[in-house]
Amino acid sequence: MDPYLQKYFLRESFKLIQDYFLKMLELMYPCDMNRLEKESSAYLLQHANNPVDWWPWSAEAMETAASSEKWILISIGYSACHWCHVMEKEIFEDQNIAYLMNKYFINIKVDREEHTDVDHAYMSASIALTGTGGWPLNVVCLPDGRPIWASTYMPKKNWINAINKLQEVKLKSPSLAEEYAEKLIVALKEEKEKKYPLKEIPGWEIFKENIFKRWDVKNGGTNGSPKFPMPHTLMQYLLAAKLPGSEKHAINSLKYIYQSGTYDILRGGLFRYSTDAKWIIPHFEKMLYDNALWIRFTAKAFHINGDILAYESFKLTKKWLFREMELPSGLFSAAVDADSDGEEGKSYIWTETELDLSLGDLSEEFKINLQKNSTQLENRGWILHYSQEKKTDSKWNLSLEKLRLIALKRNLPFIDNKSICSWNALTCIALVEGFLASGEDFEKVKKSSQIHWAEFQLESTYPIHIIYPGSSKKNKAFIDDLAFSAMLALRMSQATLDLTWLKKCSHIVNHILDNFSDDSKKDHFLYSPRDHPNQAFIDFEDWEDDTIPSSLAVLAECLIVTGHLTGNEEKRNRGEILVERACNRGFNYPDRYASWINLLPFSKRDSKHLLLSSDHKIHPLPFFKSPLWGPGINEDFLGQVCNMESCQTTFRSIKNFPLNWAGDLK
Repeated sequence: MDPYLQKYFLRESFKLIQDYFLKMLELMYPCDMNRLEKESSAYLLQHANNPVDWWPWSAEAMETAASSEKWILISIGYSACHWCHVMEKEIFEDQNIAYLMNKYFINIKVDREEHTDVDHAYMSASIALTGTGGWPLNVVCLPDGRPIWASTYMPKKNWINAINKLQEVKLKSPSLAEEYAEKLIVALKEEKEKKYPLKEIPGWEIFKENIFKRWDVKNGGTNGSPKFPMPHTLMQYLLAAKLPGSEKHAINSLKYIYQSGTYDILRGGLFRYSTDAKWIIPHFEKMLYDNALWIRFTAKAFHINGDILAYESFKLTKKWLFREMELPSGLFSAAVDADSDGEEGKSYIWTETELDLSLGDLSEEFKINLQKNSTQLENRGWILHYSQEKKTDSKWNLSLEKLRLIALKRNLPFIDNKSICSWNALTCIALVEGFLASGEDFEKVKKSSQIHWAEFQLESTYPIHIIYPGSSKKNKAFIDDLAFSAMLALRMSQATLDLTWLKKCSHIVNHILDNFSDDSKKDHFLYSPRDHPNQAFIDFEDWEDDTIPSSLAVLAECLIVTGHLTGNEEKRNRGEILVERACNRGFNYPDRYASWINLLPFSKRDSKHLLLSSDHKIHPLPFFKSPLWGPGINEDFLGQVCNMESCQTTFRSIKNFPLNWAGDLK
């Protein structure tokens, strides 16, 4: 036979055999075996048709692993995650890979937003094992859930090599894996239980050198890439007394971010992060918590600094929130996907053809300006943003307005419409603080706060963590859900001067003290309630600010403020001890403890607080430099300035209101 024909027939024969093998795999492992099809989570449902035999996170899955003596592969992600989608298409939809995964492992798929305790635990393991983390997070564990290996996204070839090598270790060196897992657990527990002896408690002066060297003075935010906006940390810099240049850096960062590709200048809304150091090319997810914190930051920036761009961004983000994220229930959706039609950022990118059709005679000049002031994404089209000098260009602004109308008619990416208690609370806090800064939309703000309180059952014995529209409410609330809800009640008490909201705050704080205090260590708090089922291999203590502020710092503020306003010394003292311990933990990473450092001046027994009567008619009340203010019991006068022992100043009219009642905090 001709050698060429021989090669051809061999190749075709191999293809037939391969196709037959894949068909057999489909028969052996049909998609209806996937256990995710009855779940409520959008992320889990995205994987319901994978040939991988996924389990949801459950006691049953862990028991099956223990009885089968299989190792566990836990894969964690969320619905809006671009690289989660990529990994699913490349790896989890592959029949050959699914065959290996099903043969070697009990495979558990976790929505990180549904089981934040599981995500926190295995993320800490990933950072310890690899020095990094992210989503999708893939962790291989022994049958009892102790981790031994972790990775984020990896290409198909690398994934196959990894799972084969892990199976080889299981068969040939099981004792080595056991020893490795035990060492990791010991190291994580030692870090978790590490003692931070009380030193002389520092202020910003001690930290400023470490802080300054991390600032990107040229572009805003912190040095390097990828760049996360971190609006909560920027807000703490805005408020930071005795940190030179902090307010200027916060305002400059706001301007750089708002006038970049990381902010959606047409529809509104902040993208999750920038892939470069200049905020030009975003990662196109929009998360509810990022935008809630951006509203808080821009509202306070406008109030404190009077910055017009801050107010503009505050208004645009709030419009986006109510237009695209508010659900019929009055709660808010969790996230907007990065992808649409299988393409990252497609909803936000403009081709030259689209610009020509949309702008007509304005198109050529607009494209010339784009070449100077904007960016093309991998030759797919333009990411639109404007620089400061274009704000006064009438033709440029007219073009943007035309494009904005068209952008609002474009198909949106998938919106994950589950509501998460902590994120929803942060959003309502942002709206209340926006009212306090601007005096706008009070009835809408009040309604959102009341709906939050009712829907998440915050008056009940078992508040809820997550709500799926038209489906069951799921999981007991975690400490961040409750701490942020307590803060919402505190802010509402300050906005309305209604003692009812202050009582709601105290109720939630008491619930945390009763159900989340760690009995083995004084003044430590568990992330999950003590009776929470299906806990991960280690509990998490939320000390550090990250993309979301530390829930323990928020709890500490609620303890301190309610302690002052209600005269409860025990609560105030517990808050002060938490602040002191956190500030000692934060010596090496002060930017991750900024909430605590800013709370430090107000944590003392002799700190002054302001009590205001409920008939105070001046709204919005100003954002005082001190958080220690709220409704008082006495209605005989407008207000009082007090400490824990006595009241020093009483005033009966707004004319003699002591604006410097908290002292000179600069």
